Amino acid sequence: MARRIVLPIGWYGDITAFWDEENDAAALAIIGEMLLQGYIFSILQDGALQQVATPQQIIHRKVIMPTESFNQAVHSGLLTLGGVQAGDQATTGEIARDAATVLTHDTVATPPMTGG
Repeated sequence: MARRIVLPIGWYGDITAFWDEENDAAALAIIGEMLLQGYIFSILQDGALQQVATPQQIIHRKVIMPTESFNQAVHSGLLTLGGVQAGDQATTGEIARDAATVLTHDTVATPPMTGG
């Protein structure tokens, strides 16, 4: 079964959310919500991710969830947190414009810009 990956830059650093293909529908809803909030999902090159920590190694870290839906999915077991990071120049330069595209690629999620 394929694993899907979203690497949220800004909130997690090297913490990554994984889900099984059977949970794509739940992930699709969460990603759609994040897109509506202004998150940008940059598509990564194949093989651009390197494992730097396992879920067991990060279990005691305090993790701030980007949305309540994301938080609920982690606590219900639909999403698993682990540790990988993207290497240098890892993006293809393409932006995923919809949740379905995010499901079929490894991506880096960037939170919406804020300012005052």
